[in-house]
Amino acid sequence: MPRGPPAIRRRGRFSRKYTCYIQPMYMNFWYPVAACSEVTNEAPLPVRILSMDFVAFRDGAGHPHVLSDTCIHRGGSLGYGKVKGDCVQCPYHGWQYNGAGRCVLMPALGATETPPARAKVDSYPVQERYGILFAFLGDLPESERPPLFEIPEYAAEDWRANKLKVFEVDFYYERSVENALDPAHNEFVHPKQGAPGMVLDFRKNPIEMDDIGNWGSGFLIPFTQKTPESGLLAQTSSWNNEVV
Repeated sequence: MPRGPPAIRRRGRFSRKYTCYIQPMYMNFWYPVAACSEVTNEAPLPVRILSMDFVAFRDGAGHPHVLSDTCIHRGGSLGYGKVKGDCVQCPYHGWQYNGAGRCVLMPALGATETPPARAKVDSYPVQERYGILFAFLGDLPESERPPLFEIPEYAAEDWRANKLKVFEVDFYYERSVENALDPAHNEFVHPKQGAPGMVLDFRKNPIEMDDIGNWGSGFLIPFTQKTPESGLLAQTSSWNNEVV
């Protein structure tokens, strides 16, 4: 049950729990936590994002919350505790934390004692969009946070959204990002998907990057080349890696 010290403080950049450095560029984004239907006030939901552990739950009014999963007392996992009213309760000594991460009850102190202000865990801003609960893991103030992408078709009458699907892939998250930004490996690792016949003077072709919004909200890098076999123009987008 004990899990050691919290994985990372909101303003920190080093994960003591996993002895690895978390790049700031990864932290200051909105991340999908779970399907909205999975987050209830019946039981807390333990989740892992960027090799760190979090807990998601709903309070008595149905509002979602995401906290650091590790109780500051003895390292118990809040995700394997209980939801008590507006709080999540640690399964080790019953400490209760509200949606802001503040400990509001320490049973060993008695009902009349108020827990000290320093007894708290990190809490994270959340949004519910498209049937998904998102959490912002960084420390940027609200005015500087990148926005969630708008999908206007999602609520349009003449559009239909597919059911949410979750794919579990066994690889490290940094490798996933690097892979998506590396079109040069397609021809050799994915010969049926990547554009065949990479020309040797590929680096002579300039790469243009279009900024489509605030920092962190997205960018598009097209990689264009002619394939020697067909003479067709192939373009790979860093959004979806489609070859057209």
